[in-house]
Formats: sequence, C-alpha cells, structure tokens
Amino acid sequence: LFLIDERYAAQPRQIARLRAADADLAALQTQVRDGRPDAARGLARWRAASADLEAALGAGRGASLFDPRALRRATNRRLPPKTS
Repeated sequence: LFLIDERYAAQPRQIARLRAADADLAALQTQVRDGRPDAARGLARWRAASADLEAALGAGRGASLFDPRALRRATNRRLPPKTS
C-alpha cells in the first residue's frame, strides 16, 4: 500500500489514512505468520474498514499522478522546439 501513496500528492488526508492502513496490515501479517488464532478476524475487520478508504481513493483518482487520463493528456502534447 505504501507504494501507491505517492500517487496522491495533493491529498494529505488520504495519504495519512493509506499509511495507517499499511501499518495495520503489516501488523496483521505478523499475526498470521505467528499463527495467532485471532488473525483471521483481524484481517476481516481490516478489509471491511478499508472499503471506505478504497472508495475515497477511487473518488480522487483524477488527482493521482498516475491517472491514465492525466498521463495521456500530459504525453499527448508537443514539446516546444529546441532553442539550441
């Protein structure tokens, strides 16, 4: 999750939520590796809680630095002529 937070440079609140979700998931992965019996319930809670974040990030997709439409617009422009 941490790798995609850079896409949302203009959305500090979403970045903070994404980083918190990433840290929570990392802790849950440790619980799974350690064989903790409550890990499955924790993962289910994490997935349910992440639905709101997923929706918020999806709604802000256009602000992403990697939004396909934004990239297409940016790469579809002619470069200015060389001056030297």
